[in-house]
Amino acid sequence: MGELCSTIKDFEMSKRAKIHHYVPKVAQRRFCFRENKIWYVEKDTSGVFGEPEERNINSTFQKRDYYTVLEGDLPSDKVEVGFYGSLDNYWGSFLAEVERIFLRGSVPIIEGEPLETLQEAVFHFVKRTPEFISNLHDTQDDYSIGRELVDNVSSAMRGANYSLEDVDAYVSKFEKSHQVIHQGRTVRVKATIPISDKIRSSLRGFKARWGIISSKHSIILPNCFVYRIGNGGKNGLANPNLEFWIPVSPKRVLVLVRDEGGHLPYLSDIGRDQVRQMNLFALRSNQAVASHSRKLLESLLKVDGCYDHSQHKR
Repeated sequence: MGELCSTIKDFEMSKRAKIHHYVPKVAQRRFCFRENKIWYVEKDTSGVFGEPEERNINSTFQKRDYYTVLEGDLPSDKVEVGFYGSLDNYWGSFLAEVERIFLRGSVPIIEGEPLETLQEAVFHFVKRTPEFISNLHDTQDDYSIGRELVDNVSSAMRGANYSLEDVDAYVSKFEKSHQVIHQGRTVRVKATIPISDKIRSSLRGFKARWGIISSKHSIILPNCFVYRIGNGGKNGLANPNLEFWIPVSPKRVLVLVRDEGGHLPYLSDIGRDQVRQMNLFALRSNQAVASHSRKLLESLLKVDGCYDHSQHKR
């Protein structure tokens, strides 16, 4: 019976979702040049971009076990499947409805409860990416977070007069680095998801507007997914000039912006220079970008400062 239970447990763990996308596949599909195929380029360990590659979106904008948390002593995909899976399903339904409205020749107007849902979804997209964590904690990775937690707990146990055996028993559970990483990742993931009342209140000031690119130019998809324009640093949500720009297709952008007087049009054209400026910003501030067009990525990569010409191979 014990062996059977162990086999069942191993089978359940093998089914666990291990490839976690921080840019939803449903968002990437809008940038594919054919079914599930996208042009993708990322920086190597030295921060240099390689050549654009044709990739399946199953392998892009993802990290293995990035949202895996511990349930007891076992890894769980409940955050990836339960929370982010629901978020991605929402985004897919939202994009489909937006497309239907545009195809009718109308402009989507999002207000009331749907706007509140959208505001929180966008903020979750911001927090979901590796860039958000690295900007928030300049030097802390999952191992560092886990190591700090283990050290703090063991120190507190000594201060509370736990026996030496109890302290050693606790510390011994984290002798291997992957055990510390599991612990740190659980802390990081669970701390990232909640939205405080203060942040939720700040988000309520944002309105939904749309930008279209009517010229031959297109916007690329960055791994931050959501551009924060004029964010003013780590406390940027308080900045009255902050805007969230979310590429929904190569020719269309959703913008969350403060517009108390309702003076901004629901639909605006994004000029060529602004498109190029945003694309170059994406290259310089992201680890990876993607597009429906290889030529577009190649033209951007030729701009000085975007990549090391001496290491770029043809």
